[in-house]
Amino acid sequence: KSEAPDAISSGLKRTTSFFSMLVFTIPYEKGWHIKIDGESVNHSRVLYVLTGVSVQEGEHTIEMRYVPQGIVFGTIISFIALILLISLYLHFGKTVLKE
Repeated sequence: KSEAPDAISSGLKRTTSFFSMLVFTIPYEKGWHIKIDGESVNHSRVLYVLTGVSVQEGEHTIEMRYVPQGIVFGTIISFIALILLISLYLHFGKTVLKE
């Protein structure tokens, strides 16, 4: 069940009392943000390539959201470039178009 296009949400019922690691068939990336019952949890690398979280007994809602590591830096650079282009156009564009 998913509520947003950039997020994965699902329910889980765990009935064993042993320590459990829920392993997703999703490659491990630092950009994953995982919440269990609305509370952020750390995720682990499993078998060198997969993503996993430890889960306590009971029913849980698990939410996963992926945010690429460079998205904030890339957005800032793009915004600065856009402002620079607009400034250059306003300053030189009128002169170049007249010639």
